[in-house]
Amino acid sequence: MPQKRIPVAAKSCDRGPAGRLDAPQKWGRKGCGPFPHNRDQTTLRAIALAFIALVCLSQPAAAAPIRIGQVAPNARFETVTGERFDLASLRGKVVVINFWATWCVPCRQELPLLDAYYRAHRNKGLVVLAATTEDSVPEYQLRKLFAALAIPPLHRLHGPYAPMEGVPTNFVIDATGVVRHAGAGAFTADVLDDLIGPLLGTGGAMAPGGPWQRGGIALERDDKKWAPVFGKNHAKT
Repeated sequence: MPQKRIPVAAKSCDRGPAGRLDAPQKWGRKGCGPFPHNRDQTTLRAIALAFIALVCLSQPAAAAPIRIGQVAPNARFETVTGERFDLASLRGKVVVINFWATWCVPCRQELPLLDAYYRAHRNKGLVVLAATTEDSVPEYQLRKLFAALAIPPLHRLHGPYAPMEGVPTNFVIDATGVVRHAGAGAFTADVLDDLIGPLLGTGGAMAPGGPWQRGGIALERDDKKWAPVFGKNHAKT
C-alpha cells in the first residue's frame, strides 16, 4: 500500500490584511504548511508561538538614539543622596549630563569648572549632573569630592546616555528638551560661554582665565579644596 504523502510547504499562504495567516485552521492545509492539519499540529503551533512571544518580551527595548537637534530620550536618575527623578521632570531647565572618571586628567580640569559654572547659574535654570564611570575608584572613596561639589553626583543612571569615545563626555539639553550637544571632550570656559550661555539667556557667562568673571560674577576656584580629593598633582585650569 503506498504511503500517504505529507504535503510540503508552499511558497505562499492565504494571509489576512495584517500579513498574518488568516485563521489557525488554515495552517497545515495542503500547500500552506509543512504538516498535515491535525490537533497535535495545532498544539505545537500554539506552543511555538508562546515561546516566540516569551523570547520577544524578554529582550530589552532598543535604546533611543541621541541626536543633536532632536528631542532627548528620557532617563531616570538617582543621586548619591537618594533623590530620584527623570529627565522629563527637568523640562524648562538647561541640563548638562557629564560623564567623568577619577583617573581622567581632563576630567579633573573640567569638573571644578563645571561646578563653579553651576554655582553661578543654577538660579537661572541650569542643572548639571555628574556621573562617575564604573572604572573609577569606589563611590565611598569619593565622599570628600561629593561634599565639595555643588553639582549633584549620580549614583545610578537608567537610560541611553553613556560616554562617547572617552571621558569626559557631555550631553547638553535645552529647556525645550532638545539635544544641543553630545560628544567627548572637556568643556572650557569659552565653550561654556558659547554653548550654554545663550541657552540660559545670559549671552555668555564666563571669561577665559582665572578668576573667571563676567557680568560682575567672580568664579574663583579654591585649589586647596580640590587638592585633597584629586591629589596634589591634579591638573589646573
